Amino acid sequence: MLAHVHELNAAFSEPLPANEARDIAASIHRWVTTRFYGWTDARTVQQASLSTLQAFRGRQSGAKRRNAVEERARLIVGEDA
Repeated sequence: MLAHVHELNAAFSEPLPANEARDIAASIHRWVTTRFYGWTDARTVQQASLSTLQAFRGRQSGAKRRNAVEERARLIVGEDA
C-alpha cells in the first residue's frame, strides 16, 4: 500500500511530503482492515448480520411496546375501579 501511494504521489507536479503520503497509506490500510469486507462473501455475511440485528431490535421494540400497553391498561383499570 505504501509503495503504491508513493508511486501515485510521485506522479503529481508537486508531490506531498513523504510523511503525509505515509499517513495517507496508513489511513487507507486502517479503513480497509476495519470496514471493507469485499474479500468475503459480503452479501451473505452482511445480510445474515442485518437479519440478526433487525430481529434483536424488533424483540426490544416489541417488549417496550407491550410494557407501554400494559401500563396504560393498568392505569385505565385503576382509574375505573
